[in-house]
Amino acid sequence: MALVVIHPWADDQPRNAFFLPASSVPTGYHIVYAEGVPGTAASTEELWVRRPFESVDQTLSGPPPGETLFVSTVSRLGHQILRAGPTSQAALVNVPVTAAPVDVRLDAVYAAARDAHLLQLRRDDVVAGRRCTIVRSAQSLRSAPLRALAAHPSSYVDTCVNETGLILRERIVRDGALAASRTAVSVAVGPAAGDEGAYAMSGVPTPYDQGGGSITPLTPDSLPPGRTWVLRQPPAGFTLRGRYVVVPPQPRAFTAGPGGSATAPGAPTSPVVTLEDVYVRGPDVLVVEQGVTSNNARFAPPTGGRPVDLGVLGAGQLVLAATASSVVGEPAGESKFVRVTGTVDPRLLVQTARSLVSVDMGSRNTLVTIPGGAA
Repeated sequence: MALVVIHPWADDQPRNAFFLPASSVPTGYHIVYAEGVPGTAASTEELWVRRPFESVDQTLSGPPPGETLFVSTVSRLGHQILRAGPTSQAALVNVPVTAAPVDVRLDAVYAAARDAHLLQLRRDDVVAGRRCTIVRSAQSLRSAPLRALAAHPSSYVDTCVNETGLILRERIVRDGALAASRTAVSVAVGPAAGDEGAYAMSGVPTPYDQGGGSITPLTPDSLPPGRTWVLRQPPAGFTLRGRYVVVPPQPRAFTAGPGGSATAPGAPTSPVVTLEDVYVRGPDVLVVEQGVTSNNARFAPPTGGRPVDLGVLGAGQLVLAATASSVVGEPAGESKFVRVTGTVDPRLLVQTARSLVSVDMGSRNTLVTIPGGAA
């Protein structure tokens, strides 16, 4: 994947950007931010990222280096751990596999988002002694999906991004007034910087029947009954990290144990279950996910999606996001869905979805869990 380097010109023309080799994309980093909201006390955000899956995001009271811990969120492959306060017990939930949720990857999406008028270049600046360029968006780059910018907005977010794609400053403007900001006061880049995060923080697992979800590693050749879409050959440089069966957190699907039925109005009578193939290439991740919707309902197109032709999968939707874009389709109008997500050029997501082939296992079930396996 190439990294866009933005120059300090006011207009947003393709000639004003060029690309660096993928080796310039950091595999890890550690940033300390000073946070500010007008009329409130200062706070600190400390962020560690070890790409592609892991991050530690802490918010503390007071200006940097921070004082008392408010909240700490640890994300790693298939798990999220949340601790509120310095003495509380952390809670763990099992989640679908994705890139670190707070890690912005403009290198993957910038060109497509610019062409779709979702991002706009502004001007050059210097933050924490590092040169950066301001990119304007309708909302925080950590929020998905990216949304269209108004022609002359009074509400927007200006994010200053340096030459390696790291966020050095974010200013949120609402109705013409500054609503919140975070500004980097220290930046460390490289594997050693990223490794310092407390990624191994433990937490009490949230029970499955209370929405804790589950993630189970499978052997690479495991397939469920019926039709499954498989990727015969991953994109260049990607290797299979693992195949998993995932039940995302969905507390409304249960009243008792996993076999219980929901009683809340509109609640699903059975949980969504997905099969996920996870591929990695250095700091990049690519996930092929497929499953059945709750109650076998028709699949609802994602918010903010754009129509795209997915070949044998039929008509689909492309969703651009600065953390990880995705394409999703519902083959043959079924209640099943197929989604390809990744920190790569959206064109590669479409290409990957189009290259999927269908394997029909009939009534055979070849799912084999990995004994003692962990995500």
